[in-house]
Amino acid sequence: MRTLRRYHRHSEDEDESVFISMTDMAVSILFIVLILLAFFASQLRPEAVVSQDEYDRVANRLAERDEQLQQTIRRMETLLSRLSGIPEELNISELLAENTALREELAIRQKSNEQLAEAAKDDERLRDELNRLYRLLSEREINRLETYNADVSAERTRLLLRLRDLINAEYPELGVRLSKTNDALQFQGEGLFESSSAELSTDRRKKVERIAEIIDGVLPCYTLGVRSSYSSDCNEAFAVVEALQIEGHTDSTGSASLNVELSSRRAAATYVAMNQYLSRLTDHVNLSGQPVLSVAGYGKDRPIADNRSEEGRAANRRIDLRFIMVQPAVVDDIARIRERLLVGGSE
Repeated sequence: MRTLRRYHRHSEDEDESVFISMTDMAVSILFIVLILLAFFASQLRPEAVVSQDEYDRVANRLAERDEQLQQTIRRMETLLSRLSGIPEELNISELLAENTALREELAIRQKSNEQLAEAAKDDERLRDELNRLYRLLSEREINRLETYNADVSAERTRLLLRLRDLINAEYPELGVRLSKTNDALQFQGEGLFESSSAELSTDRRKKVERIAEIIDGVLPCYTLGVRSSYSSDCNEAFAVVEALQIEGHTDSTGSASLNVELSSRRAAATYVAMNQYLSRLTDHVNLSGQPVLSVAGYGKDRPIADNRSEEGRAANRRIDLRFIMVQPAVVDDIARIRERLLVGGSE
């Protein structure tokens, strides 16, 4: 509300003037009443004397009017006392206009508050919808990751089955089979190495060299590097090999340290034979640019059969070729993997 800035200029003179005017008016009215009474009294004749009841009625009416007049005077005095604090130049029309403006502003604010309340409700609804969509997106991303990883796992199984069939077609005596987890090819140890030996004989070395050629023929579709050669015909799932690990394993006979050493030497001998014969095997690299071919020796720690029988121990003495595939942690990595494969692994 507009602040009233001007106060009490000549207010006392104005109040006194109003009060005197009201008092004069009251005195005038009394004077007129007295004159009327005198007139009526002068008109009275002895024979026109009124009754006592009529006289009392008129007197009471005059008393009531006098009381009403006194009440009016007191109300005016009260009003004047209240108006004494109002500025001299009080403009009623301006006050009414200001009051109207304030009411309109109040209505606007009330409408704004209602709009804000509705906007808050809309915001809450939008937040709920956003959270719902986020949950759906998260579930979709999880599903896409699970779908991609499942497709990669299936692609790895197809790759290993193809390698198994190719190797067994040439060397059935090696007894190559797929691991129970479908992630490795398992060779009978006796098929490549003599008992307690990590040396490859000439004929067995030739088998290892031929296996290296078979592996080298399929890796370009699943690896990066200068020899990368992706095609959807051979790798529809866009699977990438992280590591091709040559693993040595033994049975439980002998000490743990000797078994670890023997298994590591056998794995290393296989790796060396492959790499010396076909050095381009190291051209196959993973997403980090590292050669996928690696070596590990596990001794007796990862048996696939019961070591209490000769047959079980023979199965545990083996070489595994384990294919470890890239498994992305977020959905965006899938697109990057596809792109890297399509451009041949170049940065």
